[in-house]
Amino acid sequence: MKKIILILISFFTYISVFAQQSEIGFSIWMFQASHRSITIIQSNSSNSNNILRQSNGSGFGNINIPIQYNYVLKNNLNLIVQYGFFFDNEKSDSKTTANFSSNYETYISKLKSRTHHFAFGIGKRFSAEKFILETALMLPIEYNYYNKTNYTHDYFNASSNVLTTGFGHSYLQNTLSLGLYLSQSVYYKVYPHFYLGLNLMAGYYTDIKNGTWDILNVTKDNTTGNTSISTQSLHYHNDMSFSNNFIPMLSLKYILKKKEAGK
Repeated sequence: MKKIILILISFFTYISVFAQQSEIGFSIWMFQASHRSITIIQSNSSNSNNILRQSNGSGFGNINIPIQYNYVLKNNLNLIVQYGFFFDNEKSDSKTTANFSSNYETYISKLKSRTHHFAFGIGKRFSAEKFILETALMLPIEYNYYNKTNYTHDYFNASSNVLTTGFGHSYLQNTLSLGLYLSQSVYYKVYPHFYLGLNLMAGYYTDIKNGTWDILNVTKDNTTGNTSISTQSLHYHNDMSFSNNFIPMLSLKYILKKKEAGK
């Protein structure tokens, strides 16, 4: 990881000699998904039967620090390239309902994940004294190759009586995520060439799953007192889910060569 960061910094520093408006930035992703509303279409999993589900929840991930390169053209057009390697340890809760039942499920989960993150963007920039405002359209691409979740869950009937309680863990391989975000940023000059900023991103994500999902689940039926243990291996082929996310970030920007007004 340290070698990758050093190589990227060396590369950006090298090309900045030839770029009149080059910038390097570090964004701190403090909340991976502060709120989520997800529609899941499980059309290709082995036991889905084309079930459509709705899930609403919130989650808080750990801090990730992607590195970002900006190039500002003479007309204040802002070109963005971003890379990060994320170690996520996210805690989340959700409530899920299916389209065929008035019953519902609640989940509390702890996720450990490893992801390569890329993002490409284009936007517009406005400067005023010590402030920089940026509006951009971002195209994030992520590849997740490790995704393990430990969770507890409860199943309720329409009267909110607990029918079953349980816990378990799951391990999912190979997820590709594609997104489209609108990004709004404001930066303030805190030192020569250094700007501290807040970035707000909102948009849509599509997760495409391929591989095997191994699941262990232990469930107690409160109506009978019986406990059951089950294991599953679900095989996915281009299984898709869609979500809308809101992501606030803190950013530190280093401007290699300040853009002159009107140029």
